[in-house]
Amino acid sequence: MSLSLSITRALQRPCWQMRFDKVLEARYQRDIAEVRRRHLCVSLSVAILVYAGFVVLDWFLLNPTFQEILGLCFLVGFGGIGILLALQLLPARHPAREWLGILPSLLAYGPTLFPLDYADSQHRALWLATVPLLTLYTNSCIAPPLRQAVAHSGCAVLAIGLAVSVNQLQYMESALILTLAIATALFTLLSTLWMEGARRQSYLLVLRDQLRNDELASANRLLERQSCTDPLTNVANRRVLMQRLTVALERTRQNPQALLVLMIDVDHFKAYNDHYGHPAGDRCLQQIASALGGQLQENDCLARYGGEEFVILREETNLSDAAAFTQRLLEAVHHLALPHAAATTSASVSVSIGAIVDATGGAASEHLIEAADRQLYLAKRTGRDRCCLAMLEAVT
Repeated sequence: MSLSLSITRALQRPCWQMRFDKVLEARYQRDIAEVRRRHLCVSLSVAILVYAGFVVLDWFLLNPTFQEILGLCFLVGFGGIGILLALQLLPARHPAREWLGILPSLLAYGPTLFPLDYADSQHRALWLATVPLLTLYTNSCIAPPLRQAVAHSGCAVLAIGLAVSVNQLQYMESALILTLAIATALFTLLSTLWMEGARRQSYLLVLRDQLRNDELASANRLLERQSCTDPLTNVANRRVLMQRLTVALERTRQNPQALLVLMIDVDHFKAYNDHYGHPAGDRCLQQIASALGGQLQENDCLARYGGEEFVILREETNLSDAAAFTQRLLEAVHHLALPHAAATTSASVSVSIGAIVDATGGAASEHLIEAADRQLYLAKRTGRDRCCLAMLEAVT
């Protein structure tokens, strides 16, 4: 199933169905892993500091047993710091990440189970009434996934219930604290359900837009490539050739340098098509384009000019280098050894080349193409399977 289809189905799922299908869920967990770890580390650091700050409240409410409670709180604080370090050291995508995120909160309920025999009932009740704030902070600020939030809330209600029983509070005080604990757990779980659903929905919408943008960019690149490439031979088309030639001529005017234009034509290609068929003719053009392309330098331009004609453009050259280059092109086509039973000049496919070297820097692009075409005509008239090369001044 494609990712786009998975996203569409996930967007249509019921609000209570949190997890995506296997592939999409794995991607979601991978994408949010580093952000979630950073969020857990920040929120747990704040929680440890706030928890330490409640020491003042403990001293005010539980003065007779302050030292015992303080010792337990220090143990919880050190445990939280250890868990914080574990989160930093473990891989962001570790499956225990979210369970570690709620573990400090579960440890923090421990001191509430310590019997406060030396504090009066009202102070014990007031102290225990602040414990649901821990549930509130964990479910809303640490914001664990729903599964971890349910486990934490259940443990919180159980711990507060045990704390009320251990400290032997009066009935009304116990009922008030338990009501506050259960209501806090239920409301924060509802909030967790909505928040996680919103996070996942937002992720799906962003991912869908990202995929659409990627598809659009890919389509644009394909269109750009198709607009610049000959579909049969996969070399540049005539439009790109003329653009490159215009740019090369402009550079030549600014920085005088020789410019080579080659007009290449497959010899007796109509006869080849008539004898072997057009599909074979297409394959022949593809092989010739590949052979010519194998002789190019990095900045050369090979383009299909039309039919069986190709043009090569090379900058910063001279007459002797141009002659050696055209000879290599002729030999590259010979090495293909494509049979041509209908040819009158060769037993295999060959090409004729008209080459023009412009050292003037003042010629127009059409002028250069016409000059190369005249040299090509001369190569065909004098026997084909050869190159006729000249400087621009010699043919104008």
